[in-house]
Amino acid sequence: MKNLNDDIKKEILNKLKNNACCEEAFNAGLNQDDSIVFKCKNCLQSFLRGLYTNYGVSNIFISENDLTISTGKGYSIEFLLYSNEFADFVAGALAENDIDIKMTLRQNKVLLYITDLNSIEHFLHLMGANKSLLLLENEALSRELRQKANREVNAAENNIKKHIEAVNKQIEQINVIDRLIGLSSLPVQIREVALARRENQNLTLMELAELLKISKSALNHRLRKVCEIYKNLI
Repeated sequence: MKNLNDDIKKEILNKLKNNACCEEAFNAGLNQDDSIVFKCKNCLQSFLRGLYTNYGVSNIFISENDLTISTGKGYSIEFLLYSNEFADFVAGALAENDIDIKMTLRQNKVLLYITDLNSIEHFLHLMGANKSLLLLENEALSRELRQKANREVNAAENNIKKHIEAVNKQIEQINVIDRLIGLSSLPVQIREVALARRENQNLTLMELAELLKISKSALNHRLRKVCEIYKNLI
């Protein structure tokens, strides 16, 4: 896993604006100056680049191959600032741009942090860190697909476990009936189901129903009858 933190800083430093107002905005971000006035449409971008260069720390881990795809790590971008006024200024500027940013105290400083994925993506877009943004989007998609696959595998495993438990319970009931009164004493339809289940323990209910040429609901009804007979005997 690779953290994008250094890559983001390299990318934004290679894209600095040369006009005076953007340089001023960049330096304001570097020096926690909340008196800055954004004079052009690129000033906010330059300000955020300066802010991130000096105070930004990201926890955005990117898989370097399919074998290292993580499904557990979240994403975050943090800024540890010493000025409450500047922290309020940054939080306000980001909130105005629909970024969900939170604030807390850490070591007598103000910690601003972003953990919402959409907000992190939007923040990278505002800084013009498009290469890093693309890597994050790909990572998020990979994690989503891996998590979906894991859920499907877990669901399948749970279904298999439930099937085995149900079949084992049915076999136990059938064996008890056979031992106490004999399966031959059962009504024909119930006996056929009991014998078929004991001889075909790996089949699902649907497969067993097809083998017996009956509906799944009819099979369930007859297995419930087996259960009732078992309960009356013990």
